[in-house]
Amino acid sequence: MEDRTQQQLEDARMLIQNEQYDEAISILQAIVLRDRDNLQAWWLMANAVESPEDARMAVKNVLRLDPNHSGARQMLQRLNELYLTCGDFHAWNIRRFFSRRRVAAGSLRFRIRRGAGA
Repeated sequence: MEDRTQQQLEDARMLIQNEQYDEAISILQAIVLRDRDNLQAWWLMANAVESPEDARMAVKNVLRLDPNHSGARQMLQRLNELYLTCGDFHAWNIRRFFSRRRVAAGSLRFRIRRGAGA
């Protein structure tokens, strides 16, 4: 991985830690546009996006690249538990999801921020 990409990943990680999600997402989007197989970028994206649907898409990309990624498996399982077959989330499920959801990523802990509709 090139130094520029590694620095951008570190920048995005720090932005997420400081709850500057939109800035982190902009950096991560640029990375995955250049390299759609960047597992770290997808994992950080899964932990930065605000909608469960976007988190699910990012997690699926992590699992596409590493089917044994335990954090991604846990996150997908949790999303699937809350996702209704009609393709919608009930408000109470979203609140429950966002209030209880934490995922370890290395030594950092990220939390998906509350969406405007939650």
